[in-house]
Amino acid sequence: MRPVGSVNGRTPRGGYPAVAAVDGGFLAGFLEGEACFQIRKMARGSSYGCALALSCRADDAHLVRDLVARTCLGSLQPKPARGRSMPQLRWNISAKSDCLRLAEILDRHPMRGRKSHEYAIWRAGVNWWIDGDPRARRPQRDWTPMAHLKSQLERLKRFEMATSPLIGEPADLFDDWGDFLSGFLTAECHLSLARVAPGRIRPRMSVHVRADDRELLEQLASRANVGTVNGPYRAGPGSSPSVIWAVVGLADLERITRVLDQHRLRGRKQSEYAIWKQAVAVRLRRSRGCEAALTSLRDDLTRARRYSGPID
Repeated sequence: MRPVGSVNGRTPRGGYPAVAAVDGGFLAGFLEGEACFQIRKMARGSSYGCALALSCRADDAHLVRDLVARTCLGSLQPKPARGRSMPQLRWNISAKSDCLRLAEILDRHPMRGRKSHEYAIWRAGVNWWIDGDPRARRPQRDWTPMAHLKSQLERLKRFEMATSPLIGEPADLFDDWGDFLSGFLTAECHLSLARVAPGRIRPRMSVHVRADDRELLEQLASRANVGTVNGPYRAGPGSSPSVIWAVVGLADLERITRVLDQHRLRGRKQSEYAIWKQAVAVRLRRSRGCEAALTSLRDDLTRARRYSGPID
C-alpha cells in the first residue's frame, strides 16, 4: 500500500507536511527502539542506496499508519506470520527525497542512544547518495565511499561494551525529551502486573536493552526521576549482555504515570497502559480487597496483549 509520498526522487504534491514538535520527538524515540538504518547494495549493478525499515504487529498497524500519514514518508507492506511470529506490517523508507526528509526531521529531533551513531553514518550516506539533487541519476559514479559507509554501519550494529555518548542535550524532560521518551517507551517498555507472592500482585514497568545502550536508560531514568538501571545480564552463551530499567516502587510508579499522562504512549501500548495505570492507582490506595481488583486487571492486561488480528 503506497501512501502519498515521493516516487523516484520526487517530493509529494504540495511538498512534505510540517511535522509538529510532539510528533518529531515521538518519531525519534520510536525509531530509537524499532528502526533499522540500512546502506545496501542495489540488486542490479554496483550502486548503493539508503533505507530505513521497521516492523510492527499487524494489530498495531494504526500506529505506523498514523506516522506515515503525518510524515508522508515511505510505503507499507504486510508481512505474513512465520513460525511463532504474528503477521506484521513493515514500513520502508527508501526513496531519495523521503530519506532526505527523514534526515531533516531527525536532525531537528535527535536520536539519543546507541542508534544515534548508526544514524550519523546513515546520514553521511544519504548526503553522498543524493549529492544535492534527489532527482539526479549518476550510474557511472565510483561507489567506494558508500561501500565504506556500509561496512562502518554494519560494524556499529555489533555489540560494543563501551558507552554511547548521547546526541543533543535539551534542558527539560517535558520538552523534547518527554516526546522522545513516549516514543521510546511505546517501542520498548513492558508493563506488567507480576505475581510476586501468593495473593500479592505488583505493578512494574521495565525496559530491556543491550548493555551498550546503558547510558541512554540512565539518562531517561534520571530525567524522569524514576527507577533504577540494573545489569549487565547475559541471557545465555553467545548472547549480548543487557541492562534493565525497572520502575517498581510506589513513589516511582506514581511519578511515571504523571509523566506518561502528559507524554502519552501510542497504539496498542496505550491500551495496555490504561489498564496498568488503573492497577497502579489500586496499589497506591492500599485498600482492603485490592488484590482481587489487581487480579482482575492482570487478566485484562493479559487479554490486551493477545494478538487481535490485522487492522484494515
